[in-house]
Amino acid sequence: HKPVADDTFRYLYPLKKLGADMLKRGVVPLWNPYNGAGMPLLATYQWAPFNPFNIIFLFLDSPLAWSFYIVIQAFLLGFFTYLYCRKIHMSILGAIFSAIIFLFSGFVIARLVFGNLIYPLVALPIILYLIENFVEDPKSKKVIFIPIVIAFMLVSGHPHIMAYILIVSIFYLFYRVFTIK
Repeated sequence: HKPVADDTFRYLYPLKKLGADMLKRGVVPLWNPYNGAGMPLLATYQWAPFNPFNIIFLFLDSPLAWSFYIVIQAFLLGFFTYLYCRKIHMSILGAIFSAIIFLFSGFVIARLVFGNLIYPLVALPIILYLIENFVEDPKSKKVIFIPIVIAFMLVSGHPHIMAYILIVSIFYLFYRVFTIK
């Protein structure tokens, strides 16, 4: 009943462009005057105003920035999946295969074009990697990155994906802590 990724090009991309253009002019993007009689812009969760990758829109032309925005998130998803797989002592070939399978899974491919759905997913292998690092060395200072990753995830993605990732991470932490010999 509607074209694929219709929301991306009619809603998400224009919000990112509007927010970036306002920031370039030195205006805090509080209000979107172009939607009906206006609507809050900074409070609009869909454009993920605090996503750290939005900085790309400040330095590049918007169409090119959108392309980099999508590609960087996909690359990081594959890279951190590989890093996590190596942390759990998977072979190099197995880690590469796992990263590729995760990156080209139906869930990721179907949501990649939306931009704001993949960043929270990037946080999953990072959090799992940090949990593994903590389990191996409880005195490691890398554990401080867990709340930072979660904070960026909370301001950058969709609530349901964040909830799934937090639930999986908590169960994984309990599993790893209680299965240590």
